[in-house]
Amino acid sequence: LRRSYSLCSEASSGVHKVAIKQVEKGVFSTFANLSIQKGDSIESFPPAGNFKHIPSQASEKNYVLFAAGSGITPILSILKSILLHEEKSSVHLFYGNKGFNSVIFREEIEALKNNYINRLSVTHIFSKENLGNPIQKGRIDQKKCEELYDAFLKDIEIDDIFICGPEQMTLSIREVSLNRGVAKSNIH
Repeated sequence: LRRSYSLCSEASSGVHKVAIKQVEKGVFSTFANLSIQKGDSIESFPPAGNFKHIPSQASEKNYVLFAAGSGITPILSILKSILLHEEKSSVHLFYGNKGFNSVIFREEIEALKNNYINRLSVTHIFSKENLGNPIQKGRIDQKKCEELYDAFLKDIEIDDIFICGPEQMTLSIREVSLNRGVAKSNIH
């Protein structure tokens, strides 16, 4: 079987990690989660490299990252790359999930936030759980994206945006970002 997965590890770490979400009746995800053992080998194709960030130590940019659910996988790799290799850059991560318990890589993201407290902000948006703040409740659609821009990105000049999640979310964020003056070439 051939399936595509994104690395969630940072490229220069020398460690290649993927997250394989268990899908009901998923042939490969079931095999990977229930049958693969430490020491097993799996054939793989080389990375496609279609969705990536190439860091520059000289960069001093403002990045905005949007993810929903397992879309955090490549976004996490990009996030780590920026924080590790671009010491003058800052990142705003917006991460949508059903609720607190469905947040993939929750501890790792919190550790990054604590380690890079002056350069990383994280905003969780939950569709089925209420944190008591209306801006963090719902799905990341066009209206929610407008609200997030107004609340968190109003006075920030955005250099690059990376988006990974459901198609409708991606299209909505792209449209709002274009309307807010982000160049098409800077929306990934």
